Amino acid sequence: MREKIYEIIKSPTDGNSETTPYDYFMMIVIILSLLPLTYKPEAEPYWVMYVEHIAVIIFIVDYILRWFVADYEYPQLKLPFLQYVYQPMAVIDLISILPGILVSITYHNPEFMTLMLLRLARLARVLRSFKILEYSHSFRVLRAVIRNSVRPLKAVLAFAVSYIIISALVIFHIEPGFRDFFEALYWATVSLTTIGYGDLVPTTMLGRIVTMVSSIMGVAVIALPSGIVTAGYMKALEDEEKRKAG
Repeated sequence: MREKIYEIIKSPTDGNSETTPYDYFMMIVIILSLLPLTYKPEAEPYWVMYVEHIAVIIFIVDYILRWFVADYEYPQLKLPFLQYVYQPMAVIDLISILPGILVSITYHNPEFMTLMLLRLARLARVLRSFKILEYSHSFRVLRAVIRNSVRPLKAVLAFAVSYIIISALVIFHIEPGFRDFFEALYWATVSLTTIGYGDLVPTTMLGRIVTMVSSIMGVAVIALPSGIVTAGYMKALEDEEKRKAG
């Protein structure tokens, strides 16, 4: 029976398995569970809590079933039933469940939680969207691609962080309008990503030159990881087509 359950709910890690009916069902539940967040707490319609209760129950059942077949899902673990709770997707599953339980408790017992905690619980429910990564075939492929491209992505990240720090130090010392280093760091980050919100603008010629250089560097920094992931994704899709044809 456990093997049959695993065959139904399994989440392959190789990125090569097709999306199953169970995956589609869970993705629909995840999307529906996010609908209540489109309303303000004071304007929630009556059906919101019913959707929340049903979604939380389904998430709990899914979590229990995955724990029940953890030895099939993670054969490399020595103590799969204990170590399962520390796996990234298991943590996301748990985070998806707990806010719903807290919201349900406070809905019936408002004195159990302050308004701030209730808002945090509602915000934490947004993390349910990450559960789609567990059920979507396309996201599985992308996750495998990113995992296989960790080394070049780390190199790009290290270069970006280094450049942000250096440019922040430069602009902080040549621009009188920056009150502290955090403002300079914020400016360097949004400039490197070529966003430039306009709330912090260099006023000196030298500062504007640094800004132009930072924007040009930003194009390269953004293009590098995009190219790495795109090339890896195309290769993964090509390998999958070959696997299906062979």
